[in-house]
Order: sequence, then C-alpha cells, then structure tokens
Amino acid sequence: MLFKFDESFSGEIKKIRLVSNCICFGPCPEPEDEVEQHLTLNNKGQIWFSSFCFGQGHGKYEKCYTRRMSIDMDKAKYVLNAVASAFENFDPMIVTDVGTWDIEITDTCENNFKYTGSLYGIIDTYEQNLSDLIRDELQMPELLLFDGNNLRDFIERFSLVYHRHIVFKRESSEEGMPDELILDYSQTLIIDREQEHIENKIKIGSECIVTHTYYVGDGVSDLLDRFNVDNMFLPVLEAPDDVIEDENDKTSYIVRVEFNKKPDIVLNGVYDKYGLPENWAEIIDEIWDFISYYGLGGDIFNPKIYRKIRRRVSDLIFLYVEFGYGGKEYCYLAQDDEYFEGDLVDVPVGDEGKIIVAEVTRVVYLPAEEAPYPIDKIKQVIGKHKRENN
Repeated sequence: MLFKFDESFSGEIKKIRLVSNCICFGPCPEPEDEVEQHLTLNNKGQIWFSSFCFGQGHGKYEKCYTRRMSIDMDKAKYVLNAVASAFENFDPMIVTDVGTWDIEITDTCENNFKYTGSLYGIIDTYEQNLSDLIRDELQMPELLLFDGNNLRDFIERFSLVYHRHIVFKRESSEEGMPDELILDYSQTLIIDREQEHIENKIKIGSECIVTHTYYVGDGVSDLLDRFNVDNMFLPVLEAPDDVIEDENDKTSYIVRVEFNKKPDIVLNGVYDKYGLPENWAEIIDEIWDFISYYGLGGDIFNPKIYRKIRRRVSDLIFLYVEFGYGGKEYCYLAQDDEYFEGDLVDVPVGDEGKIIVAEVTRVVYLPAEEAPYPIDKIKQVIGKHKRENN
C-alpha cells in the first residue's frame, strides 16, 4: 500500500473530515458488523458522525446510525490545534493487513490538505496519542480514528473498603470493668477518574473519623492508567491448610474496579498475604507513592519551613555536615541559600581537596565576626550532590 501527501500542514484549521475503515484481510465481516466511520469537526464545535455496517459488501455499506452534536468552541479548537500539530511533520506508518484512514483538513483560507495512513499505531501530538486525545475531548470512546483502538478500555473508579476487628483481652479483670476491649477500625479508599480525586477515609471506633482528599487535575487519571486493565489482578495465593486463625484479630476487604467498557471486578477476602492477589503489593505501593508525593501535613508542619531563619544582608551561610550518621560535625561555607537539613552535598576534604559526600545537619546564618572558625580556614561547599544513574 502506498501513502502519499504533497506537503505538511501549516495554518489554522477550520474543519476536519476523517474516514476510518477497519476492513483488512481475514474472514468476511457479517452484514451487521461496523466497518467504517465518518467524523467531521469544525472550529465552531459542531460534530457530524456516521457509522457504517458491512451490509452487502464493498461499495454497498449500510449506514448504522448517525449523530450530530456540538462541544464548546474552545475544546473544539484545542482538538483542531492538536491535529494541526500532529500533521506539521507527519511521517506515515506503512503497515499492511490493517484498515486505513483518510483525513481532509481544511484551513481558514479554504485550502485542503489530504493524508492517508494505516489504521494502526500512534500519531503523537502534545506528548500523547492523537486518537486518545480526540476520544477523550469529544467523549466518544467508540471512535476508530487513526489507530482503530475504539475498544480501548480504562479504569473509571477504584474503591477499597477495609475492616479490622480487634479484641483485647484483659489479663486481670477489675470490678465493674469489661473482660475485653473491642476496637473497630475501617478504611475506605476511593480513586475516581471523572472527579480526578482520591479520598482516603479512616474510621476508628465511632468517635474518630479522619479524611484525606486529593484533587490532582489529570494526575488521578494518569495513576489509573498505570494499571493493566487486561490483567489487573494476579490470582490470590492459596493459604496452607494449617494456617492459624487469630479469632481476636480479624481483617476483611472488598475491592471493586469499575471499567469504561468491561464488567466490574470485585474481590473480597482476608486482608493479608493469603487473601489478596499476588501482585497486590505492586498496586497498593503505586497508589501510596502517588499519595505520599503530595504529603499529609503540608508546609505548616514542616520544621524546615517554620524553623527557617531569614538571612540578613551581612550574614554568611555556614553549613554543618557529617560524613556518617552520628559522626562529628564539620563546618563549610556556602555561597547560595539553597540548602536544608538532610540535603546531601559534595565537600572538599583534606589538603588535597578530595571530594566527599556529606549530609547537612544544620544551616546557620552569622556575620563574619561571629564565625565559628576563622573565615580563611573554612572551606567552601561545592554544591548539592547529584546521584549518578546506574
């Protein structure tokens, strides 16, 4: 198959008309099978879409259904600009035995640009797949577009409900006191794509409820996209027959994964190594890494922030460092006010100035006359240590 086009697109798009055909070598489609889609979008946000079934065969397709709708003009221009960006330096991928697409781009000067390609692979724009961008912005996951991946699935919502019931036995009971104390602990984790938020709710007994809510625009969707929708969970490990059950400490969970297309996945059981999927640690660690990146307390609880003393014009910056945990402190001068306790820095050591990595234990601002050592005897820190990639 030969793919030709005269020039790369430049300018501002007025409208696009895309025809995607998924006919390829193989069994003949059934008359009711969808084989072609026509999509038109203009800069006013108007959309025309038609789906065609195989019907009587090539040249005799039957229209399955049509849709006419509109989206916000700014969103339409965003999509059209993404198309323009993708076709500025378009390099067609030649693949046989797949479907094809044909696009006609009309600019605001009524010039037409036509391109043809295989219904396969990714066309990049704005650092993402152009087909996925159009599906998401138009909210039409059924589109074939440029990659034919209209069956693409993704996680809409992830929820985990956890419960722990602990019974504390008293070794010696006092008069009027119960023989045992019961602690009910529950935790609910919800990750929602549509709302782009995560909620982690902890309930201890009946009087203590702690809730953390995170809204991260596009970040939550990215987190959910990290998981394999085709193989979300590995099998649950089978517990040995002689596992000892602790009647005074019981856990349980229900996890539900809701997808865009396929049925929900629901798992439940004991929340431990023998009750969870084999790859559970990878899943929950990925979620924890995301949550912990944004922190739980923020700046107001950070001693590096609230203990920081602003430097005066006449002050010098003294860094106290140590070369091993609990070791002796050594003092260095710094030129820039960019260091915090706990930072790793490169410092010169000895007469030969050998460079060693040290950890900052204190940052002190003092005028020259109050320097802890003679200024001409204090060496300069080289800078923050840059970890080498292995």
